[in-house]
Amino acid sequence: MLNKPDSSEKFYFIVGFESPDVKSEQVIEDQ
Repeated sequence: MLNKPDSSEKFYFIVGFESPDVKSEQVIEDQ
């Protein structure tokens, strides 16, 4: 699900809105 850039951005807004670090970690771990 997080493979697509669109999902990645949405996930970032949902989970890491104030924490871009979390978004990066989540995306890396998911992939």
